[in-house]
Amino acid sequence: MNRAIILSLLITNTLLSISCDSTKAKNQKLTPSELTGEQLSQQHCVACHAYPSPNLVEKEWWAKGILPKMALRLGMGNKMGYLTNISYEDMMEVSVANIYPDEPAMAPEDWKKIVDFYVKNAPEKPIPQAAKVRATRLSGLFDVQKLENTNNEPALVTMVKILPDEQALYVAHRGRNRVEKWDKTLQKISEVPTESPVSDVVKTPVSMMALGMGIMDPNDQALGKLWNISKSTPQTLVEKLRRPVEISVGDLDANGTPDYLICEFGNDIGKLTWYDQNFKLKKEILSFSGIRNASITDITGDKLPDIVVLQTQGDEGIWILKNQGNGNFEPQRVLRFPPIYGSSFIQVVDINKDGYQDIVYTNGDNADASISLKRYHGVHVYLNDGKMNFKHQYFYPMHGAAKALSQDFDGDGDMDIAAISFFPDKKQNPGEGFLYFENTGKGFTPHFIEGISDKKWMVMDCGDLDKDGNIELVLGAFNIQDRDGKAKSSSGKRASVYVLKSKNKTHL
Repeated sequence: MNRAIILSLLITNTLLSISCDSTKAKNQKLTPSELTGEQLSQQHCVACHAYPSPNLVEKEWWAKGILPKMALRLGMGNKMGYLTNISYEDMMEVSVANIYPDEPAMAPEDWKKIVDFYVKNAPEKPIPQAAKVRATRLSGLFDVQKLENTNNEPALVTMVKILPDEQALYVAHRGRNRVEKWDKTLQKISEVPTESPVSDVVKTPVSMMALGMGIMDPNDQALGKLWNISKSTPQTLVEKLRRPVEISVGDLDANGTPDYLICEFGNDIGKLTWYDQNFKLKKEILSFSGIRNASITDITGDKLPDIVVLQTQGDEGIWILKNQGNGNFEPQRVLRFPPIYGSSFIQVVDINKDGYQDIVYTNGDNADASISLKRYHGVHVYLNDGKMNFKHQYFYPMHGAAKALSQDFDGDGDMDIAAISFFPDKKQNPGEGFLYFENTGKGFTPHFIEGISDKKWMVMDCGDLDKDGNIELVLGAFNIQDRDGKAKSSSGKRASVYVLKSKNKTHL
């Protein structure tokens, strides 16, 4: 029996099982409640995530994007239709994990009340951003340089990372998958081919490692890998990872050897996994999708390394995993956001220099079930009072904010912020693909950079590349049209990586 026939039989059996379960569920008679649509939404929605008010997005997206997806989560939607429209491999993964229940959570009449409540009360158009300080032009702080695009390739950068100890910049590309190494003078030293797009790299005393996503686009297939790329041919260290997006290094169990945390973002299925110094799985610390990044740091002040985690899919929020010793961690959610907030990145940093580590957070992911301009997307600062209470201290509306990093970029002793957007509002003038927030001591003043802010950026990193005491920024572009082969031929000649070399101590 050939592979095609076997595959067909497996699909048929899976669909028959789904069909039988769905028929069984539909035959159940659930009694409609006497609650209103709003009351029902408050009852059912908060069971899984923070409550999303109807005004978070316009009617169109509630009706055609968000609510149909939520119906699947409640056993109310067309599960068979959804599964048959994804790849067979993803269908099997999602079915085995039982992500979408077969039995309905409520009577159809109650679900209709919820749908009607959201569609009726949502705005027709996106609610505009709140009034904000207009960004002014920045000049004199950074020298802008571009990495040479010798092959005239499309801008499909999946990672940029500065490693100051090496005085090196690493850049990863999709398409002709590879990791490049550039020196402090921005000359390319080497490149290593990889099986799939790389999301992160990390240097150990004996090797250089790269994290491959497997398939970059949304999926649940365990095709990701961690490689040793110290030689021209990568060596596999860990495999069967679900779309991994970040690796962190630290001594989690205080045994004197390095441990590795891998954020497996996945799509419907994901997890935070802990590997020992020999790359053997030690523990699955968290099991949910959308884990974007995890910082290993002693945020509680008890001299033990804790973990601060950003969850970005469905039940969005920030967790602190308190180190209890003996390899045990106690999870505590310190911030929680609605499921369409678009959480994109966190940095753990003492931004006000009071001795407590704070959180710089961005939300702006706009590629899921509601592609619209959202007034609540932007750059946020949450201050830690020393007791793990995080106060929302600062917010700057920035459509499509993808990442923010805080450093003393201008050398005046306080912490500034640099932020990028992958989904900026093209009509905004000046553009907000990149913004620099100067810390004046009384707050943050936003600035744009000519020729930088009018573009969109997917990845960013910062560090002292040449060890001159100044902090550099590196930005990487990912052009979706180039990815899909729809861009004009000239688009491939555009520089895809910009380096902003700080002059430091330049007062604006």
